[in-house]
Amino acid sequence: MIAPVLAALLLAAAPEGAREIPVSITVSGGVSLGAYEAGYLYYSLATQRANPGFARVLIATGASAGSVNALLTLGASCAGSSFDPRKSLFHRVWVPMGLQQLFRPDATSPVAAFSQESFQDVGAMVEEGLARGLPEDCDVVLGIVASRQAPRMLDAADGRLKVPVTEEHFVVRLRGRGAGRPPLITNYVDPDSLDEQAFLPEARDGSVPFPYLLDAVIASTSFPVAFPPRPVKHCVTRTRGKTAPFCPEASATTSLFVDGGVFDNSPLRLAASYAAGGLSRTPGRGLRWNHGPRLSASHAPPPDVAFAFLSADAAAFPDQGASEEAGDPSLLPLLLREMGGFVNSARSRELFLLIQDYPETAENLIYPRRHFPAASSPMYAFFGFFDRGFRSFDFDLGMYEARRQLERFTLPRLAPEIRDRFTWPEDLPAARAVAPSWAPLGCLRALFDGTTDADARCAGDEFRNLRILAQVSLDRLWDRCRPDSRWDPPPAEFAACKGALSGAPPPRVTGVTGSPDWRKGADESEATQMTRLLAAYGYRWSDVDVPPDAGEEQVLAAMRSQLAAVTDHLARTQPTFGEELAIGAAGRMGVDLFYYVPPRATAWLSLGRAFEIGGDWAVKDLTWVRLTGSIEVMNLVTSFGSNPPPVAFVPLVGLDALPASMGSPILQPSFLLRGGYVLSPNDDLGGSPCEGQDRVTIGACSRPAVEAGAAASVTGFLRLQLMFAWYPPAFGSPGLWAVLPSLGIQLGF
Repeated sequence: MIAPVLAALLLAAAPEGAREIPVSITVSGGVSLGAYEAGYLYYSLATQRANPGFARVLIATGASAGSVNALLTLGASCAGSSFDPRKSLFHRVWVPMGLQQLFRPDATSPVAAFSQESFQDVGAMVEEGLARGLPEDCDVVLGIVASRQAPRMLDAADGRLKVPVTEEHFVVRLRGRGAGRPPLITNYVDPDSLDEQAFLPEARDGSVPFPYLLDAVIASTSFPVAFPPRPVKHCVTRTRGKTAPFCPEASATTSLFVDGGVFDNSPLRLAASYAAGGLSRTPGRGLRWNHGPRLSASHAPPPDVAFAFLSADAAAFPDQGASEEAGDPSLLPLLLREMGGFVNSARSRELFLLIQDYPETAENLIYPRRHFPAASSPMYAFFGFFDRGFRSFDFDLGMYEARRQLERFTLPRLAPEIRDRFTWPEDLPAARAVAPSWAPLGCLRALFDGTTDADARCAGDEFRNLRILAQVSLDRLWDRCRPDSRWDPPPAEFAACKGALSGAPPPRVTGVTGSPDWRKGADESEATQMTRLLAAYGYRWSDVDVPPDAGEEQVLAAMRSQLAAVTDHLARTQPTFGEELAIGAAGRMGVDLFYYVPPRATAWLSLGRAFEIGGDWAVKDLTWVRLTGSIEVMNLVTSFGSNPPPVAFVPLVGLDALPASMGSPILQPSFLLRGGYVLSPNDDLGGSPCEGQDRVTIGACSRPAVEAGAAASVTGFLRLQLMFAWYPPAFGSPGLWAVLPSLGIQLGF
């Protein structure tokens, strides 16, 4: 039986005489939601293996994280997916992939926060699996999208025009050679093209060594700033009139590439064009790949090819971003909104072009949607890297969504004789032998579908976190589906919102205690809302270093600490001190945007009526109240000229309060109370009498000083300070007072 993502059976029965339904799969980028995609694809391919002879994956294309999943998809489709979800490459690649694996201080660079060594480990696992061999009837095509860091110039209009090209497609063909022999990997080349094509280096026998393919896959995942640009050896050439090899290793050049999903997160048109130009029908064998595609052909893909697009962003409930107010209160939110809109528009370009070029394919496109919020989705899908439990839940959620689509949409449309032969993969003896690996899927089905055996399926301490994450997912779904004039389209148009719109509160998962407000507060981000709910329900963190009973603030502070370690290390790797300061300031502002915590210590320089060098430091864990000390140099600015006032030094100590509730990433206020002593050389630091006009001149006589006031740090760097100073009567001098405004710079530690 074809898996739910394999869309052909959703549309029509296979043509008469066809043995298998040909399938194309396109996988979008998804950051940590790659784990959700992996679970969906795993279940789809396990279903295909459980029901042989109905479907065959012929091509997979991907961008960013989707390029990794596309490669895994082709391997699992040919070799057969394991019936133990936890032992599949999909699970082994994505579920362990957290911040601890990505952040390796000894392997980072000045241009990226994270290391790509984990992806090298992924490549080693994939290469090991391929080395065991693929069946000889395995013949598949893989398309990878990557973006050049520096565009190459393309001649156009007979050389009269130079056009910059950033996006590149690397397309290879994998053919099985039997057990014990790695598959043959070759560039899939249009041999008669006048357009330039990108090729990976070829060995003498015309094959592409796997490390070159791995470089292209890793380059496709190299999101700027997060990962460094990846050097990829390749050739760009026109093939008409030339003979193979088109890219000998000795002729290949190296360029830097970054994430292809920035501008093309859905390479559907790439899959459609290669299916149109590369597939032909063989009598008795169905569709097979030609020796080389004819990409300039104007015909459409074969009508029986099913095109499926798996996107981590596709949801059957309102998108969080749709709830933003139309008016932006400040420049920063406006810039973030505009940048996000630009990227989304660029990413959707390929979908629009697909509709233009192949309208019949677009009409038959299957676009599976997620019915429950994923744990990894906050923070633009970066949130999942914080905790392994999030990625594990999302993997199981992907399996649930795959089965749900198959059960509710695919099976009812199949002929009765096909339905009668259908087998769920978890019902096979091989799967029952590893029943604990399938138990989370059974639990989610019971919880989300509302079956009567939910308590039994989800009982036990090993399901504690799964139950809590399921409850949080239900809470977030109900919150997303609240009737609200800001939604466009309204929640009533979303299939997943039917239960939430009834007016009842979210369903309660048995065994989950606590009753927090499930609604997202006006000042809450999606990440803080989710963390608050998890803390209230008693979630047990595996990767965040907090006590078992940690509250919301402790967890958010620990997460912020992890992010701060990354940004601080990135700042320290910069080649110049100025760049270190700039990156450090930007990094601190970024982590403050996630969750604001006053720094444990600060230091500042400020200039006004007095020049001040000061600092403060937290008392144990009370970061909002701290000791402070400073030295003021009074009358320094006005001491140059005729009849200057005396310069005096004022050491001060006291307390500094930084209320976190009043702080924000932009403005962090503090309140100071401190006392000290004016040390004036004019009276020998109090050793000589202070007489005449000096008695009423601030700084002319040594005397006690008391100051109270407020300061504000803007973006953690610019310091504004206003102090009221009182100098009590002493040694026969009257009491004096002054207002001391100042402006300076501040650094947090």
